[in-house]
Amino acid sequence: MGVGSPPKGGWAMGMAEMMVTHYPTSYRFWTEVLGFELAFERPAQKLACLQRPEGAQIMIYERDGDW
Repeated sequence: MGVGSPPKGGWAMGMAEMMVTHYPTSYRFWTEVLGFELAFERPAQKLACLQRPEGAQIMIYERDGDW
């Protein structure tokens, strides 16, 4: 099950989806270094939709062998 809600301005028309090798490290990079905030997360799937106040959005997902 997910935690959070859709991004404040709604879903972007074209959102980048990044498959990452280590979810915790990638999450810290996008939030602490690049200033994105959590909009929605599925912790069990290691998936997060991140957003910036001006509207930029990105989705990160840990590689799990299913893709």
